[in-house]
Amino acid sequence: MKKALKFGILALTAAASIAVVSQLAIAGDKKADAKKTDDKKPGIFVLDTNKDGVITLDEMKARPNKSKQPRSPEAEQRIEERFKELDKNNDGKIDAAEIEKFKEERNKPISKKEFMSKANERAEKAFDKLDTNKDGTIDANERQSAREALRKKIEERRAELQKEQKKN
Repeated sequence: MKKALKFGILALTAAASIAVVSQLAIAGDKKADAKKTDDKKPGIFVLDTNKDGVITLDEMKARPNKSKQPRSPEAEQRIEERFKELDKNNDGKIDAAEIEKFKEERNKPISKKEFMSKANERAEKAFDKLDTNKDGTIDANERQSAREALRKKIEERRAELQKEQKKN
């Protein structure tokens, strides 16, 4: 049972992480991947609102999310974490060279050991989030709370999508 739960958490967190990386890598704009700026910068530079050739954290955060609703604190934190990951030289800016380096790293082969290490980190974070009373176990109440929270998020997202479809 514990292995199945851990594997489930691992699979969910891995899928969520991949989705977040993909979304931010293309700036959430499906057209951005195909459309490059005039000087052949990666599509993420649609975020460079002042056109100075670099992306700041403020520019990254200023991008409206698809639902047009305020971001959750967790979403804001993920953006900050992604920014820190991309800003290799820690100068507070992401330039084209840093994006290219990220793309190279993302496309290089990864060993099973590296993959499992990253997956275990994510699984531990997910476990810690689910273990609300911090007793080292996830009990029935915590699982139920997590299911309810997930259902609520799904229902909210479904409602947002229906609103968007009605507009179009």
